[in-house]
Parts: sequence; C-alpha cells; structure tokens
Amino acid sequence: MAAGAVPRRAGHRRGCDRARTGRGRIGGVVFDLAIIGGGAAGASLLVHLLNAADDAEPRIRSVAVVDPGEPGRGLAFARPEPYVLCNTSVAVNTVNPTDPAHFERWLRSHPDRCHQWGWTCTDVHPSAFVPRGLYSDYLADQLHAALRRGRQRGIGVDHIRACATSIHTEDSGTVIHTPRGRTIRARRAVVCSGLGTSSATAHREAAADGLLRAVYDIPSYREFVPATGTVVVLGTRQSAVDAALLVAGTQPDVRIAMMSPSGRFPAARTSMVEVPGEWFTTDHLLAAGSAAPGELVRRWAMLLRAEGAPHAAVERAPRHADLDGVDLLADDLARTTAGRQAWEIVVPNALTVANEVWPTMAPAQRAAIRQAFTGLLRRYAAALPARNAERICHLAEEGRLWVTRGPRRWRRTRRHLEFEDAEGRVIRADRAVDATGLTAFGRVRGLAVEGRSLQAAAAAVDPVSLEAAPGIHLLGPPLGDTFAVNNYANATHRQAARLAEHLTAGNDANRYRGAQAW
Repeated sequence: MAAGAVPRRAGHRRGCDRARTGRGRIGGVVFDLAIIGGGAAGASLLVHLLNAADDAEPRIRSVAVVDPGEPGRGLAFARPEPYVLCNTSVAVNTVNPTDPAHFERWLRSHPDRCHQWGWTCTDVHPSAFVPRGLYSDYLADQLHAALRRGRQRGIGVDHIRACATSIHTEDSGTVIHTPRGRTIRARRAVVCSGLGTSSATAHREAAADGLLRAVYDIPSYREFVPATGTVVVLGTRQSAVDAALLVAGTQPDVRIAMMSPSGRFPAARTSMVEVPGEWFTTDHLLAAGSAAPGELVRRWAMLLRAEGAPHAAVERAPRHADLDGVDLLADDLARTTAGRQAWEIVVPNALTVANEVWPTMAPAQRAAIRQAFTGLLRRYAAALPARNAERICHLAEEGRLWVTRGPRRWRRTRRHLEFEDAEGRVIRADRAVDATGLTAFGRVRGLAVEGRSLQAAAAAVDPVSLEAAPGIHLLGPPLGDTFAVNNYANATHRQAARLAEHLTAGNDANRYRGAQAW
C-alpha cells in the first residue's frame, strides 16, 4: 500500500438490525434497554449482552442504540489513515479481557483485513500497535457476530440515529430526549457517551473562524491543511501526536509547530502486555486500605518500585533541562528500545489492579493517590507507541517539526493565526489543530442526567452497579473518578462485561452486590 493511502473500510455494514432515522417513528415502543453512545464502550456492552452464556429466556429482548453514527465506529477509532495507531497493544485491546489472545487470533484469521491497512500476519504479535481503523474493524466484526447471535435468541436491536440531550427516570423507566424533540423510552439505560470536544476547544474554534479545528473533528486533513506553510498543533500528548502525523502524512511540504505548557511528550513504549504482579496486587493494596492518605501514597509507591526492581538494568531517566521535547523523546525512545524501562512491564497490570481497589477507597485517599500519580499516568500509562515516537523524531530531523512551550496568548489576524510561545516568540500559522485533550465532561452539547450535568451524575455513581440514578448506568469515560483509569480500552471492556452480567441477571440488586469486586 502506498504511503499515506487510505484503506477501504472493511466490514462497514449497518451496525444493528434496524436503523431508525425519521422523527417520531419509534412511537410508543418501550425498550428493555437503551445504550446512549455506540462507540467502543457501547459496542463492547452490546457484544457482552448479546453473547451472554445463559441460553435461557433472555431478560433483555429489545435494545435501542442511540448514536448519530455507525455503532462500533466511535471517535477514538474512526480515523481511516493507517499510520494513526492504537496507543495500547494487541494483548490488552481484546474485547474479552479474560482471553488476552482473542484480538491476536482475530487478526491472524483475517489477513485480508490486515492487508487493507498495510499489515501482514507476520506483523501481528501481542505487543503490536495496530492502526486504529483496524481495531475498529475488529470491534465492528465482534458486534455483527453478536447481533447474529442475538437474533437467534430473539433479541431485537434498533439503531436510532440521534444525539441524546437529556435522560431522566419516570415510574415506567427512563426517558431520553433528543435535540429534535424525539422521546425514547426504556426500562433501563446505559450512558456510553465516551469522549468529545471540550467547550474550551469549541470556543477557540469559533474565535479562529475556520482556521483552527479540533483534532478528530477534521474529516479530511488534506482539505483542511494548506499545501505549504505552517500548522500549529496545540498539545504534545497522544492526540497531538496523532494530529502532527495526520498533518505530515497529508501535506509533506508543511512545517509543524507543536505547543504545550510543558513542551514535553509522554514516554515511548515498545510493548503493553499485562503480566500479573507479585507486589502491586489487589491483596496488597487492600491490606493498606485503612492507611491515611499520605501513608497510602507511600505504600503504593513502595509496591510499584518493588514490582519494577526485578526487571533488570533499570535506570532513572536523566534530567536534561537544556534539551527540548523532541530530544527528550529520542532519549526516552532509545532507553525503552534497549529494555531499560521497567514501567513497560509494570503499568498494564498496575492499571487493572488500581481500578479493582479504587471503589473501596475513601474520597481523601483517592484524591491523594490521583495527585501523587497523575504525572506518572500522563507519562507512562498514556505513552506513545515507539513507531509514532520514531516518526516524530524523524520529522524533527528533517526540519519539518519543532516543539515549544506555550502558547501564552494567541490571536486571529486577517488571514493567519498568531501564537506567542513562552519565550515571547510569535509563530504565524496558516492553520491550527487543537489537540489539548478530549473530555467526557464540559462538552458543548453535554448530556443532562436527572437534571444534573454528567460530571455531577458521575460523582454519585455506585461503583458496583455503575448506577448514577435508578435505572441509569454509566460506562467508560463518563464514570469520571469512579475508577482510577477509565479512558483505557481494557478497563472499559472489563466494566462492560461486568455490567452486562448485572443487566442480564435481573433486578436483584442484593445478588449483584455480592459479586466479585470490579
């Protein structure tokens, strides 16, 4: 496949049994379950629901998926470019977390799909970081297989192409409203609205009058980015690296300036395979559960260090105050490639263990842990695939990309955008891409839950049933602080499996509360 070519989207079929597109066509139907959002989290929940092992009479016979787009093709994995890679590897991206090799087997059994994205079966291994579109194909394929099984069991699934603006409960269940005045009724509902563009980014878009767009809101980078000139990318984290690669991949003569307050990239990773730990385990963390917040932070840090110690020639990363972000990324990439970073082995298991004990912790403990380890999460849990790090370094070597701290301020002139960095230098940009981060909250068209913001609903969610209100559950990023890490595909699939088990087990809450902890 030629460099920069966009593969045909394989398996891009209708996501559900029926699509409802006309206003008011659902009439007086009351669904057993409504899933708000059909991206990765919503698709995962639907897969687990329809693949329920119990072959008895299903408790859920009708499901509505409320999403304006195609189910299984969410924002995070919707890019068609083969060089936009997943930030987590094949081993942890499986829809079924109890079967880590599931995704790898699917890739090996679908060489035609791999080939369409520029991959071969020899490229596939547990530590591989595949194109996001290929992972989306995998999700869609699992969804279609689950729909076939659901039809065999008499379960109907309707895709209602709409956005949800609010949801509340009534005596008969939940009521969902859409912008055009449509009403959708269901006995239960799960909010899987995922991540989206923040209000702050939307305000910058409006002020820039077409010259600045959010990273994943650009359908065609070739049409948005000029053939020559300068493009500023706001941010240096994962989505910003995606933006820089998209700009470079579509317009080879454009120069790219990346700006963030730190001017630093996350770490680079070569693998992400979950290996059960010896020290940083659920039992050890629960044993420290009654400790004061400061002592708890100390114990977590001690257990993490003990977990990483056996893994070899681990060195503390040198601090180079005089190096810019690209030089530091290159240094980190060299150390990671040489196997001198213990965190690669420790992090995947640590994320799962932290999520398992998080619901048992007091608010003050959570706050202390989050404050102490936020930097590590941003650097290591949100690390870049080595291939993407290599591409950023190569663009810098070619003189096409540079990194600076900022912006202190920016303004729109008649034809350009001007950004002032931390050193007072002004960069004149023909276009800009805002990649300062996606959010589950504070979005332009946020979803109201029982008259509250989604963030307020997340603060009140039950960590076992994931209920934010009677009959209204949250899943994935909308869970907010309910778990240590929610924006992580492996965690979302685990949550989806547990929630599906709860929903198909009936309404006996006491029975579910005695189940295994998250």
